[in-house]
Amino acid sequence: GSDVVVQYAELRNMIQQAVQRRQSEQALLTSEERYRAVVESQVELICRFRPDGTLLFVNGAFCRYYGKTMDELLGRRFIPSWFSEDRPLIHRHFTTLSPDNPTGTMQHRIRCPALGTRWQQWSDTAIFDERGDVVEYQSVGRDITERKRTEEELRNTLSLIAATLESTDNGILVTGREGQFVKANRRFAALWNVPARLLIAGNEKELIRHLKDQLCDPASTLFSIPTDGSMTEAEGSGLVYFRDGRVFERNSKAMVVAGEPQGRVWSFRDITERVRSEKILKEANKKLYLLNTVTRHDVMNHVTALSSLLQLARQRPPGPELDDQLMRAEQLLDTIGHQIAFMGDYQDIDVHTPRWQSPEKILAKVSRMVRLHAITVDYQLEPVEIYADHLLEKVFFNLVDNAVRHGGGITRVSFSYEITESGLVIFCSDDGKGVPADEKDQIFNLGYGKHTGFGLYLAREILSITGIILDETGKPGEGAVFRLMVPPESYRLHEVSGDEHG
Repeated sequence: GSDVVVQYAELRNMIQQAVQRRQSEQALLTSEERYRAVVESQVELICRFRPDGTLLFVNGAFCRYYGKTMDELLGRRFIPSWFSEDRPLIHRHFTTLSPDNPTGTMQHRIRCPALGTRWQQWSDTAIFDERGDVVEYQSVGRDITERKRTEEELRNTLSLIAATLESTDNGILVTGREGQFVKANRRFAALWNVPARLLIAGNEKELIRHLKDQLCDPASTLFSIPTDGSMTEAEGSGLVYFRDGRVFERNSKAMVVAGEPQGRVWSFRDITERVRSEKILKEANKKLYLLNTVTRHDVMNHVTALSSLLQLARQRPPGPELDDQLMRAEQLLDTIGHQIAFMGDYQDIDVHTPRWQSPEKILAKVSRMVRLHAITVDYQLEPVEIYADHLLEKVFFNLVDNAVRHGGGITRVSFSYEITESGLVIFCSDDGKGVPADEKDQIFNLGYGKHTGFGLYLAREILSITGIILDETGKPGEGAVFRLMVPPESYRLHEVSGDEHG
């Protein structure tokens, strides 16, 4: 009887084990089916393969991508058509996988018969046995061709933007929504004299301080970030005035994404020359109007006087009195001619934009034009260039001609220069009798003098266009000394090479 009980217990135990094994197998099968369902629902390419490339598993996406069935792939070696340039990269990728670092990611190209050149990204995990040898690889891949194309287009766009920024003559600065530095082109750095170390994120406060210190109004709100919502304004513009006399045209535009401001783009153009030319033109028009009025009045007076002399001449018989009246008539005609000629010279002032000119070269030319007789003209101005109206030659001509006419037995006219704290001074001196103390200011008045009275007036007017002051400081009896006082922005010194001469 006891044997039967034992046998029954053993049978019962065997039945329970069988049921449990069956349940485990069923659970495993269910789990595998769920896993396969998950794998098959993925758009990623999933596979397992041995080190020799023999495929052990592929999902449907893998098959569809390569245009093959599972029967054509499983149990067979499958090596995609890699680019030869990418093979060393792929080989290095797999050799770097180890038990301590079994997973890695790589990107490479393949040639796909149906789709052409494609880019893929793979995440590979190596499975090792107890000896540390690779048994198989599990890989998940995806086609990233479109992403690569987008990245390439983005790189091309950024390259185009960078080239555009660097090719423009405008200085460009880009700031973020909090005012942080984002980007600036080389032209901006040059215009604002910005050291390279300040064009690095994190130096915004020092950069802004450097920029504002150059302005006429350092307390300006330029570059400040508005907090009242005005940052989203489409555009802003204005003029920026510098302590050194420069003027910039400023334009700015908000960068808005989905209605939210993300920063601002600032554009600066140096318009100093344009502003200077506009100011010169405005002043020239005022001077021409005044001169036209004065000259017309003087010419009409001389014409009236000439008409009266001619009427008297008709009534006089030939003789000394008639000869005297005719001589006076000729003098009046000569004066009228000088006035008209002067108007011709004066109307050319400011017609052309001022330019950089060499006084040394101008004097070399003037020395050949003036009737010097036995007078010597010395000049040592070789490295000097001044920014002046194109009629600068007439200034030096009038200075030399004035010395010859009014110097009173002079033998030498000399030109020299001196650099001072306030700028450049060019001296024109002679060894004549000089200018009387009570005439030093009057000689520059229109019409003053023994001849036409236009020369020194015209010289001063021409020089004033670019801020150059002309006066006379010589001592009476020791020769005349004319000074041309040139402001810092209107002169420069160039290097003199061995073969340069006046």
